[in-house]
Amino acid sequence: MTTATVGKHVEQGPEPTGEPLLRVEGLTVRYGLATALRDLDLVLYPGVALAVLGVNGAGKSTLARVLSGLVPATAGKISFDGQDITGWSAHRIRKAGLVYLPEGRGVFPSLTVTENLRLAAGVLRNRSDRVAAVGRALDIFPSLKARSGNQAAMLSGGEQQMLSLARALTTSPKLIIADEMSLGLAPKMVDVVFETLETMKQNGATIILIEQFANRALSFAEQCALLQRGHLSWHGDSKAATNEVIAGYLGDSVATGV
Repeated sequence: MTTATVGKHVEQGPEPTGEPLLRVEGLTVRYGLATALRDLDLVLYPGVALAVLGVNGAGKSTLARVLSGLVPATAGKISFDGQDITGWSAHRIRKAGLVYLPEGRGVFPSLTVTENLRLAAGVLRNRSDRVAAVGRALDIFPSLKARSGNQAAMLSGGEQQMLSLARALTTSPKLIIADEMSLGLAPKMVDVVFETLETMKQNGATIILIEQFANRALSFAEQCALLQRGHLSWHGDSKAATNEVIAGYLGDSVATGV
């Protein structure tokens, strides 16, 4: 499966069908005189998981933040679910179904598991919908259900990341951007994070995964995008993102993780 011709190279595959969920055209982001993203084009279809790889400073988190409305685009257009969301506020974008899970624990440590979920579900209008959303999230993650009355601060790092993902699930997001969610976790907890992401994918979510563990990201995602100094240098099927491809664009230090 491919999406669009982007950057220096796109690995061709079967042509996707239907309308894209996300379309990015000529996206540029500058911080003062520094350019973080440069003339980036990207198309992502529903139900597809995209792994975004690159060295530190390549623009991965900037891409996540501009798509979610946390930083403004200097130029270009972002379309999501058929709407031009360029310039929308982060709150409005989240309500539209695009949820950003930033690096670190996206939870409120002093609140219980259930209270965290109720707060996330607060964007839903009807009380019955909010109650159902919390119940659905707890049913999908039974280990959290068993600790629903515990403060988030009492959870392990992996459990807190699971709670962060469960909070996103309460709003039935159309697109989840997960930014380095395994950072700083023990290997067993990294497994928990990826199992949780797989659960969300099976429940219909489209996922953009920004991840330090390139091999795990490529085995999870169908598509791969390589960022190089704010430029999308390669994009294609994850199976085609071999060690040689990644080393050629990002260097041997990244390829060793594949």
